[in-house]
Amino acid sequence: MKNAAIKNLTPHIQTENIHHIFFDLDHTLWDFDRNAEAVLNAIYIDHNLAEIGVNSAKYFVDTFRVHNREIWRRLEAKEITHDYLREERFKYIMRAIGVEMSNELSNAINTQFLDTLSDYTHLIEGTIELLDYLAPNYEMHILSNGFDSIQRKKMQLSGLEKYFKNLITFDTVQARKPDREIFEAAMHLASTKPENSLMVGDSIDADIKGALGVGMTAVWYDADGSKLTPEGVIRATKLSELIEVL
Repeated sequence: MKNAAIKNLTPHIQTENIHHIFFDLDHTLWDFDRNAEAVLNAIYIDHNLAEIGVNSAKYFVDTFRVHNREIWRRLEAKEITHDYLREERFKYIMRAIGVEMSNELSNAINTQFLDTLSDYTHLIEGTIELLDYLAPNYEMHILSNGFDSIQRKKMQLSGLEKYFKNLITFDTVQARKPDREIFEAAMHLASTKPENSLMVGDSIDADIKGALGVGMTAVWYDADGSKLTPEGVIRATKLSELIEVL
């Protein structure tokens, strides 16, 4: 018997109309938090961050987790650019800790982070099972605000690449979610229409509102189990819920 959460999904997805599924990558399929934690622990040791006032690796990771999401929110709101994010991310995070760092150290940490992050391959629980289930019946694509080369490497090393026909990023279309341009470009590339397309992602603003804004069906992957769901939003707290309704 389907659980209550799955029953809540069922009436809202007209599965017979869906032929293309667009997935966000980070925090939706690829376990960004777990993979980033491994990189940040290495950075903490390699750059001896305890010496400049970062009390522990755990504090460094926890602060990164909160403020990295905030800086990506600012990017999606067009308050900053991708270049600014690359150049300023770790200065921004270290200021939240109360530490000022040199440009040289900031650049070294950011380079190590970007160069090694995609070497880690932990996926969100249920990812492979879901994709194996969907692959025979749907054409699937990745739609991400991440950097193209990094997202492609993540997909290759984690075994995700074979499931997806297209990877669409800011680098490829010069637009980012929630801009309608990136969703329209993605559908054009996939030769599909909004009524035949489903978006699955973890960000209400970037993934869900962006997809709904162009007429796509959208499912919010809410791993945190938020108590408040925006009106009209379809929510899943586990990827396995999608297997029951698609």
